[in-house]
Amino acid sequence: MKKIELEELKQIELDMMQEIDNVCQSNGIHYYMVGGTLLGAVRHKGFIPWDDDIDIAMPRKDFERFCVAMKEKKNYYEVQFYNNVNDYGYASPKVVDKRTVLVDYKLGMGKEESSVFVDVFLYDGMGENLKEAYMRYFFLKIFKKMVFLSKRNFKMENTLKSILFFLPCVVCKLIGVKRLNILYNTLCKKYDFYTSKYVACVAGRYGKREVFKREVFENTVPMAFENLMIQAPQGYKTYLALIYGNYMDLPPKDKQVSNHTSEEWWRD
Repeated sequence: MKKIELEELKQIELDMMQEIDNVCQSNGIHYYMVGGTLLGAVRHKGFIPWDDDIDIAMPRKDFERFCVAMKEKKNYYEVQFYNNVNDYGYASPKVVDKRTVLVDYKLGMGKEESSVFVDVFLYDGMGENLKEAYMRYFFLKIFKKMVFLSKRNFKMENTLKSILFFLPCVVCKLIGVKRLNILYNTLCKKYDFYTSKYVACVAGRYGKREVFKREVFENTVPMAFENLMIQAPQGYKTYLALIYGNYMDLPPKDKQVSNHTSEEWWRD
């Protein structure tokens, strides 16, 4: 297999993102950049210099339509989620390039093999008032954590953490990642994104800062990202300020570090 270098990896992801955008635009499907990808678009017009991945988000109903549209394309891109991949240990789906192999060694997860991907984070309704939204967010976060624990290997971590998480880990493994993912995603669907005042991405990385008024994501605006024009939430300034604070300020030099832990290859 031929190794994929960093710049080539970014181009593979950009090509994938172009296909995602084409499918969404052709089918009236809402999506938008989120997290470091949105920050990179606003601050750097593309990838954050020390970053190399692409994160997007969709309301859950739009994602379900997206899956149907992608399946009809019949190319080397594929949507992967708990309902079509055995032992899928994540709370968010991915769009992958099946021509590639990605090997990652994650702390506590062991060796994982997949393909180069774009993460798709799902947004769900959280109810009509902020207190209810926070309570629901943290309730669902428990089940998201259980999905994660069901695939966790704590023997690879320090002794204290292994002791603290051993029993929950065993319980989650006995229930099984498939059952937990079905339960988690069923619970997430209680409130519809398009009829809730508050929405959130439970699988996100930023805790209760992931809870927003729906109006932040109600419409999209095109924004430059490298050589592409892709969609951002209309309320991107509100989103970035809540997630990152002074988002136009660069972090200290010692924080400008890549989190890239994987190796990528072209399949033979």
